[in-house]
Order: sequence, then C-alpha cells, then structure tokens
Amino acid sequence: MVLVACSSADEDSFMPDDMLEIKGIQPTIGGCRTVTRAASGETVPSVQVGRTAFGNKDEIVFTTIKRTLHELPKFTYEGIKYKYNGSVWKRDADNGPDKIYWSDNKSEHTFIGYSLPAKEGGYQFVKTTTTYAGTLSTTTFSNAESLAAEDLLLCYSPRTEVGASGIAAHVDFSHALSCVRVVVNINGYGTNATDVKVNVSKMVIKDQPMQFTWNEMGTAVECVDNSAKSDIALFDSIPGGKDSGKSKSFIFYGLTVPHADKVNFEFKVKYSDDNTEKLYKGSFGGVDFKSGICTTLNISLNHRGEVIGTDVEYNDWKLEISPDLGELRKKSTLMDIKDNEVVTIHGDPLATADDATWLYGPDNDIKDIYGHDGNTVEKAYVIKSAVQLLSFAKEVNNGYDFSKKFIRLDADITMQKTAKGDSYSWSGIGTGNVAFNGTFLGGDRYINRLMGSSLFVNLGSSAVVEQLHISTIGTIKNGALVGTNNGIISACKIIDDVTTTGCALVGTNNGTVYACYNTGNAIKKVNEQDEPIPAKLVGDGTGVVYGCYQVSEISNSIEDLVTSLNTELDNWYKSIENFGYTQYKYVYSVGNNPSVKKK
Repeated sequence: MVLVACSSADEDSFMPDDMLEIKGIQPTIGGCRTVTRAASGETVPSVQVGRTAFGNKDEIVFTTIKRTLHELPKFTYEGIKYKYNGSVWKRDADNGPDKIYWSDNKSEHTFIGYSLPAKEGGYQFVKTTTTYAGTLSTTTFSNAESLAAEDLLLCYSPRTEVGASGIAAHVDFSHALSCVRVVVNINGYGTNATDVKVNVSKMVIKDQPMQFTWNEMGTAVECVDNSAKSDIALFDSIPGGKDSGKSKSFIFYGLTVPHADKVNFEFKVKYSDDNTEKLYKGSFGGVDFKSGICTTLNISLNHRGEVIGTDVEYNDWKLEISPDLGELRKKSTLMDIKDNEVVTIHGDPLATADDATWLYGPDNDIKDIYGHDGNTVEKAYVIKSAVQLLSFAKEVNNGYDFSKKFIRLDADITMQKTAKGDSYSWSGIGTGNVAFNGTFLGGDRYINRLMGSSLFVNLGSSAVVEQLHISTIGTIKNGALVGTNNGIISACKIIDDVTTTGCALVGTNNGTVYACYNTGNAIKKVNEQDEPIPAKLVGDGTGVVYGCYQVSEISNSIEDLVTSLNTELDNWYKSIENFGYTQYKYVYSVGNNPSVKKK
C-alpha cells in the first residue's frame, strides 16, 4: 500500500511499478436497443429513440476520475475531455494533465461525467460550483434526430475496472432526461369499416417544464422550481399508424424534464372518408417522469360517446414500437398450446428427436432433442420454446423431479398474445405432492405475461432456481415465481407490477432467497371484493432472505441501497464455509433500479 503512505512532495512524485497510464476510454450507452418481432425474427420498423451510440464529433467531459476507495490526490483528475472522431476517442490536447494514471492495475475506479448531444449552436447549459443546469431548446420534436439532439447523457461508474488491454477504461452512460412515449390505440373505436379509417396526429403534452439541473456526481436530474413551461409537440414514429382496422395504434415520442405532475394532452383525429378533423383533449393524473426512464402514456379511444381511456407505464429507456411488441423480445416464443392438449414426454413411445417437445427416450435415460443428458451445466437440458416449457412442466407433474439434473432456459417465453390478454392460465410446475428438485438456470431470460399459478408451485429441498425474470398480467396465486420454496432461489426478479393472492415473488419460503427483487408495485388481493393492500416480496416460513428489495419500499437513496444490499450479501457469503452457490452483487447505474450480476 505504498500509495496510501505518500505524503511528502518527494514521495508524491513517485510512480509505483503497478501504475498504469489510461490511454483511452470505451464508453457505451446503456438502456437502448432495437427490438425484433419475436415470432419470426423480422425487424420491426424502427426509430432511434435518443442516442443509442456515440457519433462523430461527440464529446465527453469527466468531471472526476479517481480511485473508488481511498482516493489519492495524485491520481484524482477533474475536467478531462475526450472527443470522438468517428472511430476512436482521443484526449483533448488542451485540456487537463498530459497523462492520466490509474493508481494501480487492480483497484476499481470511479468515473463521473457527462456527454452533451452534438447539435447546431451547442447545447444550452451552464456550470455552477456544484451543479450543472440545462434547458430544452425545442418545444417541437419533429423527428428522431431532434430528440437525439436534446439527449443529455450522464456517467456515474463507481466500479470501473481496468480493461483487458490494461490501458482502456470501460464506462457506461445513461440517459438523463425522461423519454415520453404516447400510444393511441383505436381498438374498439370504430363500429364499422368507415369509422376505423382514421389518422391520429399533432400529439401535444401541455405545460411541461423546460429547465433542469444535474449534480456534480451525475446521479440526480431535477426540474428547476418555477421553470418556464411550454407545450411540447411529439413526433409520429410511424406515420399513418401501426397495423390496420380496429388494431391500429399510433406511437409518438419526445423528451421532457424529470418531474411529477398532472399531464394534460391534446391530439387530432382525422377521418379519411370525409376529411374532417376533430380535436381531442384529456389528462393523466400524477405522472412521475423519471430520469433515464421511458414513460408510456396509453390512450384508448372508444367511439361510443367518444370516451378516452388512459393508463401509464414505466420502462427502461429503449425502443418499443408498442407495449405488446416491446415485451416480445428477441427469441421469445408464444405459448400457443393449452394444458389439456397433447404434448409428449419421455415415456411416450411416439416421441422422437424430431418431435416439437423435448423429452424422449426409454426408462429414465432422458435426453432432450439436442442430445443433452442434463448431468452437468454444460450438458443442461435446453428449453427453447413455449411448448418445451409445457412439456417440462408435465414431466415434473408426472413424477420426475429432475434431482441432480440441470435445465437451462434458452429463450423468453410469452404466455399471452397481448398485454391485456387472458387466453392462457398457467397450471404450474410441481403440482400436488410433486416438487421440482433440479437446478433451473434462467439465463437472465423472461417468462412474460404469466397468469394463474406460480411458475413453480413447489420447489424441493434440492432445487435451485436462478437468474429468471417474470412479468405478470391478471392475478397470480401465491407468488409469481414460486408458491412454496424449500430450495435455493437467487438473482430472480419481477418486472413491472404484480397482483397476487399472497406475496410477489415467493408465497411461502422454507428455503433460501437471495439477491432477488421486484421493480414494480406488488398488490395483495385474495378475493375480488377485497381492498388491495401492499404485498411482500417473499412470504413467511422457516426460511431466510438475504439482499432482496422491492422498488416500492425504497426509502433511502438508490446508491445507499446498493451499498447496503451488497454488504448484507457479502457478510452472508463469508459466513458460510465453502459457499457452493453462485455469488451475486448489485450494480448501481444512474436512472435505473439496482440490478444484479455475478461476482
């Protein structure tokens, strides 16, 4: 620890042998991607929402670069600027010290900074002593480029490690402002063929603040009190609308300053047959526009009485052509077979390697159609389709508990055709007196739009379920992931809101749950006539819970929460000799909920 001991002028000039010079950066922009149509792999007609990558002439200013723990003045830098020339990032020769040194080649470092969008005339912002202030310079978003031109990016990376080359730092930037998506759905609007020939345009959200600040840590973006307000016109991402007939929808995008308030809106509907145009107005109550989050304002038009229905959704800032397609991620497969329909299991003499289902073979010599025997992680049984998931469930419920076997989910599974659908009610894995006792590797994949039973009704004492994500619609019995747990559950999460008759993730816990979380609201409602009450993440039992959270229960800062959760997990890992399960830690990024990754 020679660096910590440096104090005199002579010692300050000493550079240790394990010091490295930072010769470059490799920045990325988190939270953005283009989705594809899941069923066919067809690329969805897309629009760039904000900056998804850095472009020519982009600049980054690091307000602080320092060692994360025990920072040293000798190796702390301020106001370091990099410019992108279209292929590489280079230091601004007139800015900062001649060289930047990493204090050693092991310690994590903290990078704090911002990137202003490259636009004509520059970006309207000012720097004070401890904060930065910006102003939206447009009230009309005419296209995707105009949105990107206002898209401020912030960086707060406290866990930056030296790159594989030993000289490049990998840092991640997040969107600072709030993306607004308005989806107008005319499902049920028209009563005949003429009525549905409509076009929605000129979407405006009213009285939006224009000024904002962000702090020197790059971790908070706030609306300026008494900010001048303006109406903001959004751009139509798919002119003429998506789909046709009563399924047509219109999607508009723009930016606003993070704030919470009622949102008034207006738009025009034009009837193509008689060329008349009508102005519609409405409002949303209590919308919370958050930094780095895309807020979707859903509007449903009803022809009878010209009623407008509204609701609000909050998602990571990414491209979603519609709420439905956005949830059908790449490689997702739709559950288009019912419980009472025939699926083959390994004891069925008709099952072959070409069968649509995945278990086959005589006696207990079970392999999947890819030749995997499930005895190791490398040879885990693979589930790549919805029908294979159903076949797996039927196999467990038929009495095969998969003890000492590994199963890996290799595709997202979507249970319902639409976000408002109710066509498929899941019956569960491990029903009655049967329990699953194998290891289920979720692979950070999703079970979308689950309704009915928990995904796993019963987990046995040898069961392990990890890195699996669940979204729900309708009401879930007991817990979305597991009804009764006697095994190990780790790094699993619920995305968006969940309504349950018990608890959000696990109903009854007699085993261990760690590093799991829920990013939405959890509501408990046993009977239809009951008043909804907040639901816990994990239910009572004889088991233990470590390092878990629900976003609705967060009372302190996100950064403090990450520190607290990681401390709790680390202490627990250390308390168990030869800890044999996967270790996870929480990762903090500005504008997002804490997420987990393997240590």
